[in-house]
Amino acid sequence: MPPCSTHGFPPAWTRNACATWKPVNSAGLKKKRKKTNDLLHSVLPKGTVGEIKSASNTGPKRYDNVAILICDLVGFTPFCEQNSPERVVDTLQDVFEQFEAAIEETGMEKIKTVGDAVVATSGILTDNHEPV
Repeated sequence: MPPCSTHGFPPAWTRNACATWKPVNSAGLKKKRKKTNDLLHSVLPKGTVGEIKSASNTGPKRYDNVAILICDLVGFTPFCEQNSPERVVDTLQDVFEQFEAAIEETGMEKIKTVGDAVVATSGILTDNHEPV
């Protein structure tokens, strides 16, 4: 077994909690990195993921020309109570496809869809001199 020192060991070795050295499972590490990357992309805007990965310190930013859209469907709960789950899902899919088309057409970027609500921005992730 290698001595407990980092000198002379290839990067494929790592030190565990017991201060012994063991080979790193590179396939497992790649799988974990992919999982982390996928998670970041699922919850953060595209540009933000790259910024977080490349910068050791991300600080606050000032945006002067920004629009934020937060839209919640009025009457959605009663609609769900009065309709089949299939009809609710189909209707919600249609509504959000229309929202996404309008968001793309206007140059906004969808941030998140939660239940019957959508959040989008303009002028934050990409420059837009007329965000509204």
